[in-house]
Amino acid sequence: MKLRPYLEPFSSFGSWFSVCQQTPQKYVTCAFGDGVYIRCHHGEGIEPNEVFKLEALEDGRVVEADVEADASEMRVTAGEGTVRITFDPQGGLRFCGHGLGLRFRAPGWVAYSEGPELFTVNATKFKRRFQFECLQGGLQWDAPWTGERCAHIVLDLIPDTSGTCEVALEECTSTCVPSPERDSYSELRKQSEVAFHDFCSSHGEGPVDPDLSDAWIRSMYVNWSSCVRPEGLLTRTTMLMSKHWMDRVWSWDHCFNAQALMYGPEALAWDQLMLMFDHQDAFGALPDAVTDTRITFNFCKPPVHGWTVSHMLKACRTVPERRFLETLYAHLVRHTDWFLTHRRRTGMALPYYLHGNDSGWDNSTMFAEGVPLVAPDLAALLVVQTEVLSDLATELGKTAEAEVWARTSQELLDGLMELWNGRMFVPQRLKEGQEWVPVECQSLIPYIPVFLGDRLAPDIREALSTGLEALITEYGVATEHPESERYEPDGYWRGPIWAPSTVLIAYGLADSGYEEMATTIAKRFCTTCTQSGFAENFNATTGAGLRDRAYTWTSSAFQMLVRRFGL
Repeated sequence: MKLRPYLEPFSSFGSWFSVCQQTPQKYVTCAFGDGVYIRCHHGEGIEPNEVFKLEALEDGRVVEADVEADASEMRVTAGEGTVRITFDPQGGLRFCGHGLGLRFRAPGWVAYSEGPELFTVNATKFKRRFQFECLQGGLQWDAPWTGERCAHIVLDLIPDTSGTCEVALEECTSTCVPSPERDSYSELRKQSEVAFHDFCSSHGEGPVDPDLSDAWIRSMYVNWSSCVRPEGLLTRTTMLMSKHWMDRVWSWDHCFNAQALMYGPEALAWDQLMLMFDHQDAFGALPDAVTDTRITFNFCKPPVHGWTVSHMLKACRTVPERRFLETLYAHLVRHTDWFLTHRRRTGMALPYYLHGNDSGWDNSTMFAEGVPLVAPDLAALLVVQTEVLSDLATELGKTAEAEVWARTSQELLDGLMELWNGRMFVPQRLKEGQEWVPVECQSLIPYIPVFLGDRLAPDIREALSTGLEALITEYGVATEHPESERYEPDGYWRGPIWAPSTVLIAYGLADSGYEEMATTIAKRFCTTCTQSGFAENFNATTGAGLRDRAYTWTSSAFQMLVRRFGL
């Protein structure tokens, strides 16, 4: 498999580095223009994360170069010379040049040399030091000191008389200690190759459709290479949402990654689910997002966790220990109680959202008139989450609690039915803090409750499936009716196709008895992924990939749909 470095960042399981080919995009600009960059994924997330720009050097001059990569190696080639790049299992990078050198260009951070073979960049933005150790050839640097920092940083890796050069790049916090023994470049590459092969093998057979085979391997690579070793607030091995720039973990994205991983390394899958519960607050709320240095609670995310747990338990090959189920149950109870206590008015059946971000559909037209807003998707997700709690309580011998959760689930379902108008579920907004009024919109959200399947009456399922037809395009399910006045081709949740909504709709239609319609949606979405990569979202009428181009919940959703529908 050949990577497309402008789509799939070159990285490795566990590493906080990635190497990406930046091409012209309106979403991201880099300090030194387009080109190949080493990125660091420590810190705040979703901000410029480029550490070094890489440039090929021939006889000391920067030259144009071609870039190609596979799962274990990237190659920068100019003329007869090549610089090969691979990862150390400990997370560092190794560069090996033959007939070609390499320039590392960085902003004016703090930089210094501690000997002819060592050069360190102290990048305070990332709270990390990056140390280069020259293993063959030489290092030359231009980093003029201004009194507090360098004006700029240019580090050149120069071949020796045999035309060969090699350097190891590692990260540290306070103290960089060069390794006394290092594996050779070829040994490192082999280790990376084997690790990826083993990850793929752990997931079993791929798709039946040969046209999806290449995308299947790419989806495995995106997921494998997006994992980082435990660091800071992320105390578990964590799959980031991307190693482009959306390098946080959000509290519903992680649920889809957890489900996809259940067919591979189960322990890693459960870690993806539980890492957000590690930071559950005193009220029971989950963070909106987490990085290794930051937790944010400004918004929540929809309670897709119960639905996720039900699918993960069904996919288990190893029965979870009772102690783990007790812990999981306690976390889910607190999460659910938070919605029912702190996002629901006294006497009301249903809770509400306070912002589009709370729903995960950040700028959906459903929120155009304001909040608080009682939303059909929130009610439906809590119907399932309380039902799952009832099942877990029964499994754990908590009979009385199981009965309470079962009643709560039915009450939420009854409340959801109050939103039904005969064609769809209609959201309600609290107007001026006094009365609840219907919200007219052409968003996909009113159809999300279809994932309740046979919990809904047959006539409701039929009406939802009929209404959905207008939102289905050649590439998947649009998040806003394509003929809506508010539709935007690149409008985030105002039109583009997204992975999580696709999964919920496709699964729901299948569970509602509309298997053919569900399979059509799944096939179209998966075909779009083969053509446009695993983008954060897709243009609903052209299928073009939008925003971050290597998003893990997209690759995970692809895997889920392939398995669920036997594609």
